[in-house]
Amino acid sequence: MVHLDALVAPVFGWDEDSGEDPPWHAKTRDTLLWRGSTTGSLFVERNEAKSNFSQRARLVRLAEGNSNMDIAFAGEAIQCEEENYCMRLEQMYVFDDWQKSEEANEYCYVIDVS
Repeated sequence: MVHLDALVAPVFGWDEDSGEDPPWHAKTRDTLLWRGSTTGSLFVERNEAKSNFSQRARLVRLAEGNSNMDIAFAGEAIQCEEENYCMRLEQMYVFDDWQKSEEANEYCYVIDVS
């Protein structure tokens, strides 16, 4: 096992106002949300098999094609040993824009992956 699969979200690292969280019945998106960066594992071509078992990479792969999940890496690939490998990650995985808290609060389900 590369990481523990169930971790507590570290609230001390939160640096953004979470905005107004609507009541459950007023949320408009009945899907699971996650956006995050490619941190948590050093992505290295020579160690690709191990890198692709990071929690975040596994989650993005799991969600591919699942209409009940709005899950993607956000922004651009980072924490790669070689720049060209970051470009390769952007071709291998789904990437999308970062979301503001107001938009994220519209989702019924949000997962935290450290």
